[in-house]
Amino acid sequence: MQRKVASAYPAYLVPLLVMCITLLLLLDAAITYWHYEVSALHGLLRDQFNVDHERNLPTWFSSVQLLTAAHVANRIRRDLPTERSLTAASWFCLSAGLLFMSMDEVCGFHETLNSFTRGEWTLYGAGVAGFAAVLLVPVLLSVSVTTALMFVVAGGMFVAGAVGVEHQSAWFAEFNLLDTLEYRKQTLLEEGLEMISVTLFIYAAIRHLRQTQVVTG
Repeated sequence: MQRKVASAYPAYLVPLLVMCITLLLLLDAAITYWHYEVSALHGLLRDQFNVDHERNLPTWFSSVQLLTAAHVANRIRRDLPTERSLTAASWFCLSAGLLFMSMDEVCGFHETLNSFTRGEWTLYGAGVAGFAAVLLVPVLLSVSVTTALMFVVAGGMFVAGAVGVEHQSAWFAEFNLLDTLEYRKQTLLEEGLEMISVTLFIYAAIRHLRQTQVVTG
């Protein structure tokens, strides 16, 4: 009898993630619109569903989402023929990086870095993203063309949100426009890109497992 290794991840996982992302973004958008265009709302209500704030429901979701991505990546690494190959090392780096980003969501490492440096942390983030792209080439070569394309799209979307859109926030901060509807629209775009990109990666990684990792049981 054969069973797929990927059965450890339920079929409803990705649809559940998509549903949660949609709900979180719509809630934040609705609360933001009501606050700026209809009537001011209490800060506690806005902060609890603000995708740009820390220590709230969206932050917890993003952390769990990245942790799930790290787990899937590590599962793929463990199922490789040899764990001492360059490919395995690349998958390990990917898993470790996702784990670090999961921790960063709740610990705010990048914000701490920004307080100790003169430039925006996004400039360092762009450099890290470029280095990671080179480091993860073996990962892309170890999967099908379709899966590799999905990984590239997911990575591009994440960097576009986390670095590209985030970098534009400096303009709003410079002119003291952080408490505006226009800035909140930008944060929704940024966080939406990040959440969707991580979900795409999880989908592609589980798809890879289902296509290639079959064991006898």
